[in-house]
Amino acid sequence: MSSNDALVDNVRSAVATELTTLPTYLYPCWSIKPMSDGGSAAGQAARTNIMAVVLEEMLHMGLASNLLNALGGTPCFTEPPYLPEFPGKLLRTVDNPDGWGVDVDLLPLDEAAIDMMCHIELPSWDDPEGPTIGEFYEEYVEGLLPTDDAAYAGGRQLAPWDNPGAGRLFAVTSQATATDAITEILDQGEGLNQNTHDDGYHELAHYWRFEEVRSAIRDGRLKPATDVYPVIASPRTNLGSYTPEQRRANDAFNQSYSRMLDALQATLSSPQPDVYPVATGMMEQLQHQAALLRNTGTVPGTQFAPGPTFEYVAEQG
Repeated sequence: MSSNDALVDNVRSAVATELTTLPTYLYPCWSIKPMSDGGSAAGQAARTNIMAVVLEEMLHMGLASNLLNALGGTPCFTEPPYLPEFPGKLLRTVDNPDGWGVDVDLLPLDEAAIDMMCHIELPSWDDPEGPTIGEFYEEYVEGLLPTDDAAYAGGRQLAPWDNPGAGRLFAVTSQATATDAITEILDQGEGLNQNTHDDGYHELAHYWRFEEVRSAIRDGRLKPATDVYPVIASPRTNLGSYTPEQRRANDAFNQSYSRMLDALQATLSSPQPDVYPVATGMMEQLQHQAALLRNTGTVPGTQFAPGPTFEYVAEQG
């Protein structure tokens, strides 16, 4: 594999990694009760923090996709090793399809979920065990970027777009703009440096947003026992215990999730600037379907409500 082929594969893996964070963060976010159903103000603050991270991860998908398209590659969300699986590994490449780094799964909001989310966003200066997203970008992407701006002529750039959260999607057309895109991704995830926890937009970086949620749990403002629906952890592992009704509701969720992946695949491989309306609209539908599944009763043999498995189902025909 040439150095350019390796770089293209690594950037394709980076795009897939950004996608993998979405279900990982949405599952605990959706498990938080709204105040209309007995949740607390601290729970709503946690939900706002996590959703802000989700919106920025969508921006990171767009930036990484612009870099990938500029290099002549295209994103791939629906085929191994790029297709997210839960439980599974956060980082996956062609050379290492089984993945490495952080173990990801679908967990309701509690300290175990916060541990996982903080590990995903762990700053590289914190001397983590195994590669984090930041280290992957720095070593496997930024370290291989071509210096010749002519190498970034692949085209198919998503048009500039203001993110619903902090940041802005911009075109990648040179080594400088490629570096800017990576810097934006790292700063929003880790913070500007060890002593500055914001992301350059006067917003807390992802790692520190999650630490805020942890603090709310530890000081008793946010109580998982009363602020969080008792949704089952690792639903794919527990799917065999679901009732037929729960399986049908989970299948309906997965069909909608699959349509979202197909739409993202098409959008991020094209010059159309509609990635955020497409994804956010479909995520609202997914949240509704997850609630319908949760309301089908407890999983037999447990005290937990069912949760969606976030599995891709290829369209037939």
